[in-house]
Order: sequence, then C-alpha cells, then structure tokens
Amino acid sequence: VIIFSRALFCALVSRAHRESFLWRAVCTPPPCHPVEEMVVILEKIIEGDGKTYPREGQIVSVHYVGWLPDGTEFDSTHKRKRPFRFRLQRNEVIKGWDEGVAQMSLGERAKITMPPESAYGARGFQGLIPSNCTIVFDVELLGFN
Repeated sequence: VIIFSRALFCALVSRAHRESFLWRAVCTPPPCHPVEEMVVILEKIIEGDGKTYPREGQIVSVHYVGWLPDGTEFDSTHKRKRPFRFRLQRNEVIKGWDEGVAQMSLGERAKITMPPESAYGARGFQGLIPSNCTIVFDVELLGFN
C-alpha cells in the first residue's frame, strides 16, 4: 500500500485526470467564508512574560499550526520539526503575521485570526488556502534577536 499526502497526490495527477470526481473531491480547496471582522484578532492561550516584546526588524522565531475556518489544517512547523523565522514588519510575510506577532511577548502562545485582507486575499495560496479566506493560526513566540 502506498500512501500519498493530499498535496503530493494533487501535484502528481496528470492533467487528463484532473476533472475526475476523485481529483475534484481531494484537490479542490473547501469553500471558505470570511469572518465579518476585518482586523487581525489575537486571543492569548498561554501568557508570555508580559514585558519582552519583539521590535520592528528583529528576527522572530515561532512554532505554529494553521487552519481554515472549517478546521482543515494546512500547515504546521511542528510537523516539520523546525520553527519558522522571519524579520518582523519588513513585509517578508503576510500582514497578519506582522500584526499578530508584534503584539506577543516572549513565550506567549496565541490564536491569531487573520481576515483575507491580512492573509492571502483574493489570490489564495497554492490550492491550500481558497481565495478570500480567513485563516487561523495557533502561534508560540519562541524568541527573537
């Protein structure tokens, strides 16, 4: 028995079979309905130290899991066993990351809900995130320098 991930299966299926029921059922992103709120919402799960916050231009290190509104997981640094790093507020990531992580203190874990305007907007992302989709991340701020 060979087991493929959904992403690998969708990438490997030939163009001739892309209109089959199986391909559409597995590879078509679920419908997505944006939330009414058009701002990034941060909800603390675990308090950080409450005094050490990353500053603009610092490289932050986070672990995260990302979900669509229906609960479908689309990405996880835990599964890759490697934190994600980016330079804060330097447009290296989607706007919601810069806005959300800047509000977190060292060691904090939070749920960050990003409306489409702060996420991937009308373009979506590589068949994983539909267009105009609100996305949700569980983020832990590990450190920064």
